[in-house]
Amino acid sequence: RKIMDSKAKCIRYFERSINEFRTDGKKSEEANAIYNFAVKMKLFYTFGRAKKLLAKAKLIAVELQEKPLLQKITILEKEVADKNRHMRDYVAEMGLDMP
Repeated sequence: RKIMDSKAKCIRYFERSINEFRTDGKKSEEANAIYNFAVKMKLFYTFGRAKKLLAKAKLIAVELQEKPLLQKITILEKEVADKNRHMRDYVAEMGLDMP
């Protein structure tokens, strides 16, 4: 129950921040907030919603020509399409598996 409440609160905060940026006309911040929301949706295993959010973020990023954000979106799109079947091995990447 507590986990579901925390998840709902997280979603509400992201939606609120996106609406605030949209209302203030801050397109770059809005695109980044949408991207970060998509990252959370991927963590929650809601890949369909993450895909829709990435499409929105990509549309804004292309309009603003934000190359760093577009690169991050492209990487996350591949991960979402893969649906966590081939997750990164952070332990091996950081050398933490060594004795």
